[in-house]
Amino acid sequence: MTEPSCEELIGPKMAETFDVLRRMLDAQAEEPQYKEGDPAYDEGYDLPESFGEYGLSFDYVAPGTFGDHQKDGYFRYQMSWGGPSDELRFYGSPGRYGELDCDRAEYVYMDWFDGASRRCCDGNLGIALEVLAQFDHGNLGDMIEDAETVEDHRLFK
Repeated sequence: MTEPSCEELIGPKMAETFDVLRRMLDAQAEEPQYKEGDPAYDEGYDLPESFGEYGLSFDYVAPGTFGDHQKDGYFRYQMSWGGPSDELRFYGSPGRYGELDCDRAEYVYMDWFDGASRRCCDGNLGIALEVLAQFDHGNLGDMIEDAETVEDHRLFK
């Protein structure tokens, strides 16, 4: 029996991840949508206290980092790594004040030598942009500059 592909798994994995992200954002809200005792609140596991605690990193991946086929750089909120791994990618450029003018966001689910991605839209896009806001403090232009000045940041040359 063969293992399911990332393409077959991405739908449920994306739904599960966005559910956790939504609950984390809700827990930070002044008037949370879900409260203790509500089945949606109690379901699952204890939520991390911060997005930095939940994810592994928020960084910039310069164009060409993973080979010539990767034309665009992107900001990445990496939530897990190895096999499997998942992340949110934010494409765009820093605005006048250093915040990201986001052109698109996508969820990416990868396993060894396999991967799939879905563009965030509808409710998931709102959640993705709220996650981005957790890290966007007007310094994203500096992150790009730092990544692009490091000579050996590319894995493939």
